[in-house]
Amino acid sequence: MAQMSARVESQKKNSLHVVSSVQVHKTKVADILASTLHGLSAAQISQFLGALATALDAQTKALEQLEMAYVKEQADDDGYRQERDQATIEGQEALNNAAYRLRSIPHKQDLLKKYGIPTTQVDTPHQLANTLKHTGTLLCDAAETYTDAFGQEVHPHALGKFLLQKAERLERGVEDVKREQRELQDALIERDRVLERWGDVYQGTASALEGLYRIAGLRELADRVRPTVRRRRGEETPTQPIDDPNLSTPHPPEDPTHTND
Repeated sequence: MAQMSARVESQKKNSLHVVSSVQVHKTKVADILASTLHGLSAAQISQFLGALATALDAQTKALEQLEMAYVKEQADDDGYRQERDQATIEGQEALNNAAYRLRSIPHKQDLLKKYGIPTTQVDTPHQLANTLKHTGTLLCDAAETYTDAFGQEVHPHALGKFLLQKAERLERGVEDVKREQRELQDALIERDRVLERWGDVYQGTASALEGLYRIAGLRELADRVRPTVRRRRGEETPTQPIDDPNLSTPHPPEDPTHTND
């Protein structure tokens, strides 16, 4: 089963961490902020916090969807490459066999040149497909029948038909790989576009929540959602839980004049 990259998987976890902070602590945070953000009710603040979380969650789901589309294209590309490579192997073998049959005909040393069969292996699948098609066509057009050194008849037309079959399969394989490469590139461009947008939404949402949590006096909660460059890149994930209810319980500041006897 296709899986997301480790980077996007981590970015998804970082998003869930921030979203969960709202889901768990929204009500208590809103009640605290209502006494500080004059003109806004606790319900309005709660709605705003929820809207931030919803925006990030939606962007994360969009990223996940396009990441999976990209991963699927990568898997499809592997299958088409395997088919093309197998067609290449079989095409080269067919060309070698045709050359062998023609070399076995005595006193006809020019037959390879006549039918366009190269004496060295063709470099690329695309070139091989063209060679198979060219040689196959020349052989199919031949009216001669030859007899090899063992007294066996060699029919160029039959050899040509066989090579054209191999050429058709290889051409199809080459075109399939080219198409998949274009689709893979398109999927990567689209994924990266949404990934960049996700980074902005993640950074903005987490930064906004960090600021609001600090205004509410919830320093530890603010620290746990603070966005970092490594979290945005998916290079690390939070190590501390976000669902501890004590994180949204204000603690009075310590008295700097108090000392323990």
